[in-house]
Amino acid sequence: MSRAAEEYLFSVAHCDPWHYDELNDALIEKAKRHAELHRVDPLTLIRDDVASLPGFLRKPLETRIKYLEKSEDPRHLPTYLNEVITPSLVRIDKVRANQASLSFQAMAGRDSLDQLLRLAELNQREVKRLSTLVAAHIDMIFIQLCGEMLTDELASPIVILELYRRVAAEVSRLDVIPPGYEALRSKHNRRNPINYELIPGALARMRCADWWQRKLWQLPQRMAGRVAPGSVPCSSARITLCQP
Repeated sequence: MSRAAEEYLFSVAHCDPWHYDELNDALIEKAKRHAELHRVDPLTLIRDDVASLPGFLRKPLETRIKYLEKSEDPRHLPTYLNEVITPSLVRIDKVRANQASLSFQAMAGRDSLDQLLRLAELNQREVKRLSTLVAAHIDMIFIQLCGEMLTDELASPIVILELYRRVAAEVSRLDVIPPGYEALRSKHNRRNPINYELIPGALARMRCADWWQRKLWQLPQRMAGRVAPGSVPCSSARITLCQP
């Protein structure tokens, strides 16, 4: 019998049920103390949630927390934790859920687009390269749809609009809102007529690497809560993190 097997089979923790119960009781007692601490000071729970984040998300938040701990006004840190960190944690969960969706993973499963699955870890140079690949993919989709839908030399505005919507649907799979989406999407209660002049520019942006670089760079920044107010749909002045 190997030494490792002997240590496992004849160890006190493995063979002694009372010792095993003691270890369990110690863990339960520790959990109770943590629960009581969170009940007395709910802000501790928020800080624990921050501590459990990956480094690229945790470090900027912890830097700001440490900065506010030195503030002369004791209200600054609780306000920051409640009004900034808590909404940001909710937003992180939403972005994670979107990136875990089947449509996002299917898009990332395409040739050379697997880096989308680790987008939040990429630096700006890597995001720029990935943006070129995504723009090329969207351009390929656009060319394919043109071959299928634009059979006449003079296509009707309705056909052009449908072309836009199908390209936009591919863009939406990456949790990115296509340009002109609100003005051009299908609405049952539309009051104003569709402005077809928006379509050429919107199609051009969706096939532009520079446009994709800005959008893809915003995704991890949005997850970390570091985007400017209004730059993405779910950002707001109340949950944008200010740098110390």
